[in-house]
Formats: sequence, C-alpha cells, structure tokens
Amino acid sequence: MPSRSPATDRQQQDETAGSSYFAPLTQGRYFLLTTSVPKGAPVSVRVPGVVDGARAYVRVWDGSGTGRRLRPAGEVQVTACDALGLVSYGAPRYAGVRPLAGEEAGRAAALLARRYPAKRNILARLLRRRPAHYELTVP
Repeated sequence: MPSRSPATDRQQQDETAGSSYFAPLTQGRYFLLTTSVPKGAPVSVRVPGVVDGARAYVRVWDGSGTGRRLRPAGEVQVTACDALGLVSYGAPRYAGVRPLAGEEAGRAAALLARRYPAKRNILARLLRRRPAHYELTVP
C-alpha cells in the first residue's frame, strides 16, 4: 500500500475532529478493504461492515484469503463501497486491525446480523465455514 503523507493525515484528522474517524464509511452498504499480500501487492475485497460510534467492525470467513491476510496485517485501507465493490464513496481511511474473540466477537456479530439480516449463518452452515470478526482501529 502507498505510504501516507502528513498533509493527508492532517486533513483527515481535521475532517473528523467533530465526529468519528469511521463516520464516512456509513455512506456505502459495504466496506472495500485493501490488504497486502506477502510480496507487497495490494488486494481489495468487499466485506460486510458496520460502524458503531467510534468503532468499525468487519466479518470475513476464517479460512479465506482475506482472513489469512488480515491476521498479520498491521494496517489496512478501508473505504465505503456499493454492493459489488465497484464504486467507492469518499477517500480511503487507514486503519489498524484487531481480531475479536469471545464477548467482543458476539457483539460485533450481533451488530452485523442487524445490518445484514439475510446473511446470518445459513451460508456458513451450508459451506461449513466459520466467520471471523475484526475491529478496525484508528491508526
């Protein structure tokens, strides 16, 4: 991923001084999450996500490529996007990634189930996959 410039960081901090850092992510239905493969090439994928106050949560399949790239990732790029992930809304935000477990993962799962009611666990049960929940943190 490209490195950030101090001017861009300052502008984003000024824009979000009165609101949450992740407030612009509410413009779209999904999040476009950009991670890096080990050799450094960026990979973007559409993921279901929700913003709750000053926190943002995403859900990925545990054994997927996105899940494998998020585990060691220190920083990702995230922006709001449409249902297909082709149109993004607003400038990308940089965020740290923290895996959730236990009660925190249950809370994130409940928030995501409320926003995406048709995608509960039906598909996961059919494919025998486990969802993994991550919190996006302010860098």
